Amino acid sequence: MKHLSVLILLVFLLAACSLPTTPTPGGQPPATTVPHGSIPSPTPEVQQVISVALRVRDSAQVIPDVAAGSTVVVEAVFDPVVQALTRRADGSVLSSSTTTWENAPVAKMRFCISVEPQPCELGEWHPYQALNSQEIFVDWLGPRQFHLQAEFSDAAGQILPSVRAYYYDAQPQTSLTLTLRAGIEPGTPQAHLPAPVQTAAAATQTAFPVTGSVQIEDGRCCAGGTAGATIQLHVNFQAASSAGEVSEMKIQVGQCAPDPDQHLGIWEPYQAQRIYETTLAINWVGWWIGVQYRDSKGNLSPIYCDDISLEGSPPSSTP
Repeated sequence: MKHLSVLILLVFLLAACSLPTTPTPGGQPPATTVPHGSIPSPTPEVQQVISVALRVRDSAQVIPDVAAGSTVVVEAVFDPVVQALTRRADGSVLSSSTTTWENAPVAKMRFCISVEPQPCELGEWHPYQALNSQEIFVDWLGPRQFHLQAEFSDAAGQILPSVRAYYYDAQPQTSLTLTLRAGIEPGTPQAHLPAPVQTAAAATQTAFPVTGSVQIEDGRCCAGGTAGATIQLHVNFQAASSAGEVSEMKIQVGQCAPDPDQHLGIWEPYQAQRIYETTLAINWVGWWIGVQYRDSKGNLSPIYCDDISLEGSPPSSTP
């Protein structure tokens, strides 16, 4: 009898599972229930744009170091891409991915590069060209900023949106700047330097007798990992003075202000190396450091700067 009761119960359960689902009003299937604690993935926002970048050839630095008296090649790069952006509820970008914009209709462009704060005139339209290079003679010392402005259209003259590399807000025209930081290579005879550099070097040496440098991760261009993770950055400091021992340094992390009056921080004992920790943001960001040295006689150095590009990759999704 006991076995018969179990058999009847199994038959009843199988019959219940085979009953048709009652349709919801309007003939739509029942709503899917989201498991507790899970959040539906937002739909990516897709945009077709021309990515605009300005860089020094063979350099990955955000603020490239260049040798005074040399000639460097500055490249303007225009790359048609498709950006897929996932945004948070407040509109900020959570993650992004980029693919090539196949058969992009870009046909014409106009752009210009000028030294800030000189005006930059776009001029006439020309056939589209993905890579445009310009030689620049480094006849200055310290930072100098260059300005790029660009605009693109298809064959019919319809303006195509563009965006700065590693940014997401597309515009009809894109403007960006690149700072080149000129210094004197060790061992370079003063007589071989351009006259403006000799004048600037003499003035700098008089005002700042202490010399030095700062270098992040032995000069590597980049570092990275998963967004939200904490990584360590090794920074080397070096300084010398003919008047006395270099005893102190003043450090500013997060930006570099070449003007000593804008350089923040406090004086602390000189160290040859330090380790800094930083949390990786999503995609590419820059990490900067600036330092000034002081010797035992109170003599100062100029501000020395370095930077590194950091990439935070989106966390892998859990199945």
